[in-house]
Amino acid sequence: MVYKLLVAFLFLSAASPAVQGQEVSTYWNKGTQVVAQTVGGVTVQAYILQGSYFEVLVRVINNTDRPVDVQPQLFSFTETSPKNVELKQMSERDLQKSVSRYRFWGSLLFSVASATATQTSTVTTTSGGYSATSVVRTPDYAEQARLAESQHALDESAHSVSKQINEAILRRTTLYPNDSLTGKVFYKRASKLQGAVLTASVGGRVFSLPFGDATPASVAMAVRQQPEANLGSATPVPATAVQPQFGGGLGNAVPASAAPLSLASLGIAGNARSIYGFSVTAVAANSPAEHAKVAVGDLIVAVNGTPVRNEDDILAMLPPLATTIQVTITKPYWQSSQTELRRISIQQ
Repeated sequence: MVYKLLVAFLFLSAASPAVQGQEVSTYWNKGTQVVAQTVGGVTVQAYILQGSYFEVLVRVINNTDRPVDVQPQLFSFTETSPKNVELKQMSERDLQKSVSRYRFWGSLLFSVASATATQTSTVTTTSGGYSATSVVRTPDYAEQARLAESQHALDESAHSVSKQINEAILRRTTLYPNDSLTGKVFYKRASKLQGAVLTASVGGRVFSLPFGDATPASVAMAVRQQPEANLGSATPVPATAVQPQFGGGLGNAVPASAAPLSLASLGIAGNARSIYGFSVTAVAANSPAEHAKVAVGDLIVAVNGTPVRNEDDILAMLPPLATTIQVTITKPYWQSSQTELRRISIQQ
């Protein structure tokens, strides 16, 4: 397992210079598909190892001038073919409990086998012209010694697997500029996986990596069907899910003034609960946001170059008086999924 991780790390290191732009790139290494995507200077590369679980080996490369947070609990792995279902992510605790159960039941079986390991012999006695034969069972010490060695090997194996999980699993990490991080994210195994999509939110950027026969349409479908409360989902909340928050309705945008900027003065409303960015669910007519071509379904992931995840982050980044701000948006999956810059100008 450690050897596989080392080989994968070296392979992904060699592949990383070829990843440019925001389109998904696919590489092949001895029949294994490696998928990579770069968004806003951050690259995510991944491939799948199949064992007791799906082990998704992920490498994140930060080529920006700012730290980014890598949070594997915000990753999701969705089977798109033959079924369309999100696979459960296995936490480190889940994996270690699985190893402990394997060790416990194995030890129990060896203990029972050792307790019942006997050898049979017959003893014939003669007395008064009569012979009697009896069966004698005695502990089979050789078999018990063999079972004890097997149990010791089981314990060593369980300890080794536990250590490998501890070393390989991807944990939440702040990745600094010009640095990279490699680790595994584990998911429950599907019986006949033909296509899948790994969705990841890293540093306010949303990545979608298709494997197998996953198509752009199935990628969009997989993302749209993720529940909003699921941390593995990266889909924006549909426009009908959240009502506009402009007070007097959408109408025209609030006129700009010397008052501090707000979402109303920008002319947008959205999902204030999003953990991936601010999902735009309404844009006021003739508003600064509409003039900047911000649309319903866009995901605002940065303001003036600083990653944002929700409404509070956006408000914290707005200057005290009317001005021009630059927002980074990710288009919806059912469109281009590209990251674009928008300049929203508010006249005093």
